[in-house]
Formats: sequence, structure tokens, C-alpha cells
Amino acid sequence: MQDNHINLLLVEDDPDDAELIRLALRQIRSVPLEVTHAMKVREAVGYLDQQSFDVILLDLGLPDCQGIETFIQIHNRAPEVPIVVATVMEEEAVALQVVREGAQDYLFKGEVNGELLMRSIRYAIERKRGEELAREVDLKLEEFKRYEAVHSAREDERKILAAEIHDDVMGRLGALAMDLMLLRAETNGHRELKTGIVEAREKVDETVRRLREIVQGIYPASLTNLGLLKAVTSHLSELALRPIINPYSIEVSLRAKGFGDCKLPETQGIAIYRTIEQSIANIIAHAQASTVRIHLVWGEATIELCISDDGKGFDQSGVNNAPLTGHFGLANLRYRTEALRGTFDIESQLDLGTTIRSTIPTESPGAGPGEVLAT
Repeated sequence: MQDNHINLLLVEDDPDDAELIRLALRQIRSVPLEVTHAMKVREAVGYLDQQSFDVILLDLGLPDCQGIETFIQIHNRAPEVPIVVATVMEEEAVALQVVREGAQDYLFKGEVNGELLMRSIRYAIERKRGEELAREVDLKLEEFKRYEAVHSAREDERKILAAEIHDDVMGRLGALAMDLMLLRAETNGHRELKTGIVEAREKVDETVRRLREIVQGIYPASLTNLGLLKAVTSHLSELALRPIINPYSIEVSLRAKGFGDCKLPETQGIAIYRTIEQSIANIIAHAQASTVRIHLVWGEATIELCISDDGKGFDQSGVNNAPLTGHFGLANLRYRTEALRGTFDIESQLDLGTTIRSTIPTESPGAGPGEVLAT
């Protein structure tokens, strides 16, 4: 239905019944109606192939098809178009069955008038819209469930891998470092050997340091052990010490309220942590920013995250079309938030910077107004 104009397909083989319905349609003054009349299923299918309709008014007893099969053939050809069945009282049971199969409404031919017909048409159109919307919501929920399952499994795998590297590989490297120190004590004045052992120990220490960064990137153990704020501040501290190929010096500040000694559920904590981690990585790589502000608030029913930078900004028009524009990172952050029934919003202006806002519902309230500041 466009500009309050309704394009209706009338499928009725009885000339008298068709004329009664046309008379009723002429009584409708509230909206312009354009009526196309078909007398057979085959004729109706031809019209449906040629043009679009807002609603179909369908008689079930046609020369080339009878009963519920009439509805099935028309509905299968145009499942997106709402259908109102026109029947007689003696066939109400069939009409009810057709409604259960997907028709939007039915009415009796002998009781048709303009007001009743218009009400039925509008109801059918709105009900169909509601069904389509409900179907879209269901598909979105299924998409969220699949996404949540995949990411949950992925985070579990990350957690296991990080623990294996930390406990096994780094443990062995620590033991190797100790062995090198003991071996160095037994060199008995062999300068070259002693120098070689020292260099080997330095390489082991550097490998341990690099592995610690990798483990933190795979899954932050501090998130599980100490909570979100400690994990974020630890990540920011490591970033400050890490050599980054970037001509711009960046000051990152964190302000958090409502956390106290409370810890978020891990699913919410990792979603917020990854959002901060990925956002800062994007800023370092692309934004040419000098200042980044992270604001976290744990309130009564939500956790609100705001990340803003003063970088060069970007064109937002392609953000929601990641396959064509390459904004996969931003799409991933959005999905993480929405998978937890949250909201995600991006505002960016060229030369003025970018702001990301994420709000996630939580069942447990925060600890109150206490504030944490870190730079």
C-alpha cells in the first residue's frame, strides 16, 4: 500500500457476487482502491506474475480449483500478499481452516458492505505486516543465537588456549630460565660461554614477555580473576609499554563508576572488554587521534560504555554494509552487544572524531557512585 492507495485483486467467478463486492468497494471513500478482477486461479496467477497487490479477496470455489487448494495455490504464488477469503456461512469451517493455514481473515458474501469490507482489508494488511515483522524478529533472534553460540565457543577455546600457553609453555620457559641461571653459575670463568648463557636468558625473558602479551590478547586472565576494570587497566598499561608503529602520541583515559569490588558476569565482561580492545586497536590503526576517552557506568539495570576520540572520523554510510565497505570490526562489535540484548551506536564526523556507545542490560545493579580514574 503506497500513499494510501490500495491495489486489490478480486478472485471471484460468480458475476453476481463480484458485482455485490464491487458495489461494496464503491462505498469506500476513505482510500482510493484499484480493483483487478480474475475469475480463475490461472488468471489470478497471471496477474500476480505481472504486478504487485496489497491484498487479495479470494473466493474458494472457482472453476479450476476448489476449497483450501484454491488458497494454497494463490498463497504459494504470492506468500507476501495478505488474503481475505470471501465465503458463505455453510463453508465457515473451511474458511477457518484456511485462516489457520495463513489467510488473514474471512467474511461472508451475503453480509458484505463497504465499512465491513474496508475494515477487513485494513486488518488483513496490518496483520500481514505484523506477521512479517514477527518473522524478521524471529530470524534476527536466531541469528543472534547462532552468533552467541559461535562466539561463546570461540571465547571458551581462547580461554583454554591461553591457559595452556600460560601454564605449560610459559612454565617450561620459566624453568629453562632458571636452568640457564644455574648453568651460568657453573661457567667457572668461561667468559664466552657465560656471555652466551646471558644472551640466551635474555631471549627467553623476551619470549616470555611476548607470550604474556599474546596470552592477554587471546583471553585476559585478569578478567576472570580480577574483573573488568583490572583487565582493561592492565591492557592499557601493556599498550603503553608496547612499541607501536604510529606517528601519533595517544593519551587514553578511563573513567568508571559503579563497579567497586563487584564483578560482572563473564559473558558481559568479555563483550565490553573486546569492544574496548578492538576500538582502541581501530583508533591506533586508523583514527590519527591524540586523545581517547573511555567512560564506563554500571547502573541499576545497565552497563553503559562510551569510547570517544578526536581523530579524523569516517563516513558512516557504509558501516551497516560490512561485506562491501570492510567495516567488519565495527559489525563484530555491534553483534557482540546486540547478542546480549544491548544497543550499539556509532557517531562519526570527518575531522571531528568518533564516538561509540554500547549499552548492555544486567540483572545485578552496580556498587554505587564510586569512581575510578586512570590515564
